[in-house]
Order: sequence, then structure tokens, then C-alpha cells
Amino acid sequence: MNKIIHIINPLDNAAGGSEQRSIHLFYLLRPFAEVILWTNSKPDSRLPHDLNIKKINVKEGQYPLSGIMIFVGVYHFIGHWVFNVKSDRTILIYNTGNPAGLARTLLLLSALKTKIEIVYASNWLMKQVGYPGKVEHSYIDIQSRFIPNKLSDYLTNSFVIGRMSRDDEVKHHFPDIELYKKLVQSGCQIKIMGGTTLNKMIGNQSNITLKPACDLPSETFLQHLDCFYYRTNDTFFEASGRVVVEAMACALPVVVFSRGGYVEYIEHGKDGFIFNTQEEAYNLIMTLKQNINLRRAIGEAARKKIEKLYDSKYVNSTRDFYLK
Repeated sequence: MNKIIHIINPLDNAAGGSEQRSIHLFYLLRPFAEVILWTNSKPDSRLPHDLNIKKINVKEGQYPLSGIMIFVGVYHFIGHWVFNVKSDRTILIYNTGNPAGLARTLLLLSALKTKIEIVYASNWLMKQVGYPGKVEHSYIDIQSRFIPNKLSDYLTNSFVIGRMSRDDEVKHHFPDIELYKKLVQSGCQIKIMGGTTLNKMIGNQSNITLKPACDLPSETFLQHLDCFYYRTNDTFFEASGRVVVEAMACALPVVVFSRGGYVEYIEHGKDGFIFNTQEEAYNLIMTLKQNINLRRAIGEAARKKIEKLYDSKYVNSTRDFYLK
């Protein structure tokens, strides 16, 4: 084990997609190399405790010096310490639609004097940039974590619609509040993890539960739902949508808005549903509520889609890409 891999990300929000991508990449590569996670920020205390996280401190000379450098995200400033680094390889994971941030980061990383290999979180992002690279779905553990909960198997009469994300206003489409209320009036329960930012707008509504982000492990939260719903604020484009894939891996039927990178994974009506209007979303969810066989079939097809997406060939090729 002579390879040293450095993964650089703020790691300041355990519910963030960039943080989760960094963490799962750490776990994927750790058996085959010395892997170190680096941050310029204060790591979120909710992160797993077995991570090898180091704080960048330029004054004390504590930062990556050599090895394979993996920079996750372009929404944060990396720092001028890169001018002192001897990089064997430089890999930049571009996972949010931020062209200005990408240009700024590429300029800074040019100081490493190695070819910058770009990894895109979705085909949409690569098309937006128009620069060659590799499209890589954010790795998730579908063997032991994100798996169907066979014990529940729709044994209760309740119908629980769930949603999870960072607890941030840009992650929520505020007109959805009226949709949630209408669904509750139709006999559904709503559970939103990462939804406390909606407290003032929703108030004390029966059968609408707003939980902080990371209140439960993501897989535990998902495995107690009947349906997963997702739409973000119109000012924010979800370039990948890791949470949608996690829900599909748990064999949940997903009902998602048509604007987002996650639509690349979904075949409408076969392994999930894509809507354009709130009325469509309501009708799709109510159809799932009333038809157990349909939601079972959609959920099983979703699980098979994700198993195919993350098959052993994909996992091995992803690992080999970073280790080469």
C-alpha cells in the first residue's frame, strides 16, 4: 500500500452531497491506499468517527504535500497552499452547476503543473461545460446500507411520503407546502428530514413531520417510507441528486421534478415518475397510495436499475480510475 490519496473538501455539512461523495470515495479506496481527508473548515461533528480527517494549516505546514489529489466541488476556495504541492495526479470532481467556480478552481489548480482530470457528477454537467472528462455517479453502498426494508413490506395502512436533503432553503420548493397539506388531507403522512427550515411556513401541521438533517441515518429514514418525493427551489439546479438514487436503492418509488440531473437514472412509469406540475405530482402520489402492486413493481424496478448502475464492473472501474 504505497499510494497516497488526498481528498479535499470542506466536510462541514454531513448532509451535503459533496461531503457524502468524499466520504464514500474514502471508504471505497481505503483498503487499497493510504487515504486522507482534508478540510479548510471545521468538520461536521455528525460525520462518521472512523474518517481520517486532517485540518489544513498552512502556517504549520500541514497540508497535502505529494500524492494523488482529489478536489471535490468548486463552491469553496481551496487555498494557495497548492503552489507548494508536488501532485502525482490532479482530479477535480465537478458536481454542481457553477461555471465561474469551475474556472476559478481550474486556474488555481494549474499551479500543480499536472493535467487536471475532470470528473462530472452527471452527463448534464459535462454537456454544460463542453470539456472532456469522466462522468461518475456518486458511489453509494447498495450492499449493506441502502437496501430494501423487507420487514415492513407495506403491512400498515398508513402511506408515508418522505423527502431528505440539506436543511437549506435552496433545497426546498416552497409551493410544495400546499402540496404537502393537500396530501395530508387525502390521508398521507409527510416526513421531511432536513426540513426544519420550513417550520415557520408550515407551522404545527398534523401528519407533517419536519426533522433536522442527519436526524437519522439516511438509509434508516428511507426504509420507513412508502414513497420518495423530490423537488428543489427554482433558483437551485440539482446537478446530480444523490438522495434520489439512495431512495431508489431502497426500492422506493420516486416522484421527482423534471428539472435535475437525477432524471438521467429514471425511466418514467417503469422505475420512477417524473412530473412537471404539482397537479401531476399529486395524482402520481395518490395513484401509488391506492395501488400497492404498482408501488411494489416500481420500487423493485428502481432497485434493479440501481443494482445495474452500481454493478461490480462499475465499482471496480471507479476504484481503478483513482488508483491508476
